[in-house]
Amino acid sequence: MKSKDVFSFAFGAVRLRKMRAGLTILGIVIGIAAIVALTSITTGLQVTITSELGAGFSSDTVTVSTQSFGMFGGGSSDFTLLVNDTDTINEIDGVQTSAAIMSKSVMLDFGSTELPLSVTGVDYTAYASIYSSFVAEEGSIPETPANDSVVIGSRLTDPWDNGTVLAEVGDTILISWTHRVGLEMVEENYTAEVVAVLEEIGGFSMGPSDLGLYIPLSTAQSFFDTDEVNSIAVKLVSDDEEFVETVSKAI
Repeated sequence: MKSKDVFSFAFGAVRLRKMRAGLTILGIVIGIAAIVALTSITTGLQVTITSELGAGFSSDTVTVSTQSFGMFGGGSSDFTLLVNDTDTINEIDGVQTSAAIMSKSVMLDFGSTELPLSVTGVDYTAYASIYSSFVAEEGSIPETPANDSVVIGSRLTDPWDNGTVLAEVGDTILISWTHRVGLEMVEENYTAEVVAVLEEIGGFSMGPSDLGLYIPLSTAQSFFDTDEVNSIAVKLVSDDEEFVETVSKAI
């Protein structure tokens, strides 16, 4: 091999080694930047969730649910909750009141627009006594509601925040629920009149929602042909941590 070839290979190896070193350093810098960014995002998310939870969840309220939640998602338990289970819960020492909650996925027809959302059946009075955010800004929430009444969240009046009003007090909404009966899919329809629009709640809430749609519990039982509920919200007489834990175990 000629001398100039030896020097050429030598300098080539040096340049290649410098390039590799540079790429390694660049990779380390990018990795550190990514970790810092991810940490910042995670920290910000944690702060947001914590503050929203604090704003939307009352510490004297517990929820009894048939869903179990864990690291790999939630699943149904081997027991069911029924509407009249509130009678048993209300007899437990330390319980002020409770409200059964029945939710189903439906299609809402506002006349000009259709939206897939959830409808929630609740006892208006019991629900309002647990969640102070269940308050009407327009119309009024009746103590003895008609079977065709519906209360909607503030965002359902203008969901796109562009002045497009979908529904307001006095309007009617067609609620469609599709379910299986044997081998056939059956569609049930129910026309409801808006009696109240809730005040804006904002943020994360364990109770009422700005996109919520609420019908009387008795109407939900009849329409969905079931007494089974998704959860029961329970308000306790105290928010003391040990007290809440004791009553929760009793429930």
